[in-house]
Amino acid sequence: MATPTPAVLCTATGLSNCLDSRAFYAQVMQKYLQCHADDAAALEAAFQSGDVERAIHIVHTLVASSATVGALALEQQARGVLAGLRACGAASSPPAWPSLNEAHGQTLQAMQAWLQAPVQLTC
Repeated sequence: MATPTPAVLCTATGLSNCLDSRAFYAQVMQKYLQCHADDAAALEAAFQSGDVERAIHIVHTLVASSATVGALALEQQARGVLAGLRACGAASSPPAWPSLNEAHGQTLQAMQAWLQAPVQLTC
């Protein structure tokens, strides 16, 4: 049996992680967007320069931050990339990088949309 694909943005999880306060959740999302909007570019630069430690730091932070806001698909992709980096210390981008990059873009879009028009909770 296949594992179900996690939601791009599970707002029910994110809201729960933010003390069930929509205002606090919105603040956390805005901070996430400020701090993580450039993570894909920073990670690509780390891969290009062979800076494995920097890549691990970026992905590790992305795992935790994504879990907090309910970005479950991105969290899952980041966990896979992190495991690969830790296992082989690749100096170039790991095979899971395109999926992580795509999930990152989808997450940022979903968060911006939710902040513009907070709708019912998903997930």
